[in-house]
Amino acid sequence: MVDSMGKPFFLPVLTYIFCTFLAFSNLNGLAEELPPTEALLQPHFNVGYQVLDFKYVKDQFESILTVAVWYPTTAKPKTHNYGWMTRGEVALDADPLTEKEPYPMLVFSHGYGGSGLSAVFFTEQLAARGWIVVAPDHHDRHSAVRIHTNQKKDFNRLEFLRQAK
Repeated sequence: MVDSMGKPFFLPVLTYIFCTFLAFSNLNGLAEELPPTEALLQPHFNVGYQVLDFKYVKDQFESILTVAVWYPTTAKPKTHNYGWMTRGEVALDADPLTEKEPYPMLVFSHGYGGSGLSAVFFTEQLAARGWIVVAPDHHDRHSAVRIHTNQKKDFNRLEFLRQAK
């Protein structure tokens, strides 16, 4: 997602947080050693994307937890349709970049009715800045979208809204 200026919408928030950090951390010249804010906010990596399925046993029944993963890579990204109207720029199943490891990791846990793809606009941007982002599909009773199946054909919008109370 971008703002009216064509920049990712969270850049002003990150800039504010970073500038606040600089204002309070100017001890022993720390702020003078940090790179400019714009340099920190620019993407530095290509983004890889994989979908992983993990088997687990719960109440003597085997289930699968599907997880979407975004990460830094050297592979060239291409336009990818995650499903329905959601598109991004990722290198599918590319090898992770290991030269500058370790990378910070964030687990994105979607809200009711969402999926691991609920924040693609955010997960791709984090991976482009050196993060590994893991987003599982929870087994909600009602979900509009799933990582593997995209839009659910049998999705009951009325029942979804009733359960969301």
